[in-house]
Amino acid sequence: MKSDKFECGDFTRENMPVQLLLAQVGHMYKWYVTNQMKDTELKAGQAGILAILQMVGPMSQRELADHIHITPPSVNVAVQKLEKLGYIRKEQDEKDQRMTRIHLTERGEKILGNMHEILRSTEDTLLKNMSTEEKILCRRLLLQMSDNLFQEKEFRDMPCKNPFEE
Repeated sequence: MKSDKFECGDFTRENMPVQLLLAQVGHMYKWYVTNQMKDTELKAGQAGILAILQMVGPMSQRELADHIHITPPSVNVAVQKLEKLGYIRKEQDEKDQRMTRIHLTERGEKILGNMHEILRSTEDTLLKNMSTEEKILCRRLLLQMSDNLFQEKEFRDMPCKNPFEE
């Protein structure tokens, strides 16, 4: 007697559950971007730290850890590596000499320009062979999925808030 549960071999492109498709695309995307970044000396998380500094501006290591929801020791390791590579610099806060702020350097800005190009190219690859209407629909559906998750009670107390919420 055949079970009602899906077995791994039962999936085809047409009946694969959405969550598995999202996981597969996410995994492939991460691998593709990591492969594209291999000549940059950066890991994805380090590039993320640089991007946050570019968007938000100088901040302390504690603020950075809170912003990206990783432990201060993990931020410290990444910051040391980024400082050694010349992508960031530490400076004492002008208003509070006890606080050190992390600043993006010119070299950090330049590598971020390269990263933005990698991400643009990757998005082009993801969306090739789609019409303009399909691209708009894809974006709308992904945003709706994100909103649906953020509305669930499990996400209400999450330190990361919906970035698109007004």
